[in-house]
Amino acid sequence: MTRSLELEIKVGIFISIGIGMIMFTLLLLGGGRGIFEQAHRFSTKFSQVEGLVEGATVKVAGVKVGQVKEIEFQKDSNLVKVTFSVNKKFTDAVKEDSAVGIQTQGVLGDRYIVVHPGGLTSKLADDGTELKSEHPKDLKDYLTNADEVFDRVKNTLRNM
Repeated sequence: MTRSLELEIKVGIFISIGIGMIMFTLLLLGGGRGIFEQAHRFSTKFSQVEGLVEGATVKVAGVKVGQVKEIEFQKDSNLVKVTFSVNKKFTDAVKEDSAVGIQTQGVLGDRYIVVHPGGLTSKLADDGTELKSEHPKDLKDYLTNADEVFDRVKNTLRNM
C-alpha cells in the first residue's frame, strides 16, 4: 500500500470513531434517559392538558422518573390520553391505585406529570396499565377561588 492510502484509511477510521462518539453522546443527553435503561409505560386520561407537551417530565415524590411519550385526543370520549414512561428502577412507586395529575413548575409555567404513589399494600401497576387521573388545577381555578374569598371579605366589611 502506498503511504497516502494508509493515511486516508487512518483518517477515515479516526473520523468514524469521532462521529460515533458524538452520536452516542447526543443520544444520552437528548433522550431523557439512557439508551440501555428500561422503562414501563403507563397512561391516563384528562379532560384538558393545556401546556403539557410530549417530552415533559414525570415525577414521583419530586423525583424525575420518566417522561411523557405521547399525547392524543380520544374522539370517542372527548378526553386526552397521555402515555408516559417511568424508568424501571422507579416502577415500585407506581401502584394500581396511584393517581396521576398535572402540575406547573416555575414561573414560566412548564407543565409536568406527577404520579402520586398508591397505598403501601396496593399491588404494583403492570406495564401498560391505565391509571386514574386527577383534575388538573389551573390558574383560572385559583383565581375563581380568590374572587369568592374577596366577595366574602367585602360582605364582612360591609356588615361591620
